[in-house]
Amino acid sequence: MILSIILLIVGFALLTKGSSWLVNGASDLARKLGVSEFIIGITIVAVGTSLPEFAASVYSSFAGFGDLAVSNVLGSNITNIALVVGLAAIISKIKFGWKIAKRDLVLLLGSAFICVPVMMGGQISKVAGGLLILIYIAYVVDLIFEYRNKKKKKRKKINKKIELKDLLLVTLGGIGVVIGARLTIYSAVDIATVFGISNRIIGLTLIALGTSLPELATSIMAGLKHKGAMVLGNIAGSNAFNILLVLGASSLVRTITVNPLTLTVDLPLMIIASLFFLFIWDRDISRFEGIVLLSFYITYLVVIFSL
Repeated sequence: MILSIILLIVGFALLTKGSSWLVNGASDLARKLGVSEFIIGITIVAVGTSLPEFAASVYSSFAGFGDLAVSNVLGSNITNIALVVGLAAIISKIKFGWKIAKRDLVLLLGSAFICVPVMMGGQISKVAGGLLILIYIAYVVDLIFEYRNKKKKKRKKINKKIELKDLLLVTLGGIGVVIGARLTIYSAVDIATVFGISNRIIGLTLIALGTSLPELATSIMAGLKHKGAMVLGNIAGSNAFNILLVLGASSLVRTITVNPLTLTVDLPLMIIASLFFLFIWDRDISRFEGIVLLSFYITYLVVIFSL
């Protein structure tokens, strides 16, 4: 039991640090190869904060714990909105730049609602997973074409010399993410077994909170610096990525059977949390609303543990 807890902490640490090394190394490599800052931002950096969810969920599916993969995605999305945005708003009122974040928020709501037909049959098929991934690719490609049409890039002299440090960061980061995912999943399952808790609950709470640490840290820092659009853009992009790419990839690995409680409780709660953004149309998020979000998160924990 104690060993499982230690391994879980080590797993989270490897996931977080490994993701950071992988993103930093890949970003440096991309710059030296002449890739623009914009492309790096919407691909490598955007994926970076959700890499722990990706690794944990895909490995869960590979190891035969499909319910853990689904609950991690839904739990992470609820945690991102209710806990992360709530805490960021309580720390500092979030100034909302709707014109900046509108596309991301539309994507967030669209990806939340697309879960209904994808999961309604009680399974997430490989075909459905492939379609989710294609939607995300289409979104990124659309952003790239829009950027190229609006922005005339100034050519800069690029240092194409790739350093050993960059390759080491990518390699060690990748190894850290893989090992961290394995330790996290198996230790979490062991803890759940000892306490008689289902994999679904562990995925919705412990693993979801652990894999959301990068978003929590990033959003709190952005809140302290009064960069509200960054907070919302980070969460909206991360949540859409979780559903479209993480859930999509997890179901491509293996068809996932959806827990009935996921359909009747977890999915509706995730959609309700996502709908919060409809009530802040073109205005700021106050500290009071941050408290409301945090209260929603506490209520959500009470609900899932009572069922």
